[in-house]
Amino acid sequence: MSRFSKLFEPGRIGGLEIKNRIVMAPMVTMAYGPEGELTSRTADYYEARARGGVGLIICQSSIILWESRAPVRCSIYDDKFIPGFRMVAEAIHRHGAK
Repeated sequence: MSRFSKLFEPGRIGGLEIKNRIVMAPMVTMAYGPEGELTSRTADYYEARARGGVGLIICQSSIILWESRAPVRCSIYDDKFIPGFRMVAEAIHRHGAK
């Protein structure tokens, strides 16, 4: 295990300190509401990864234009989506992940 000890040490990206060097790459969760809004299911998904010890979570891309919306894709083309993104960020931060 000492061979991987650096993996569990804090790291930095610019001025941002990450609690360890474990990074979750973006992936499609398909855990969204009908308009692409983030839900408690989305927050639970990311929170489980943060609780499991991931230091940095890179969430998947989001649709930023109403005209480009698509099924099972998260959206942020309107301010109405902000509360869902806030809920997910808080769930991730609750366990010290970024």
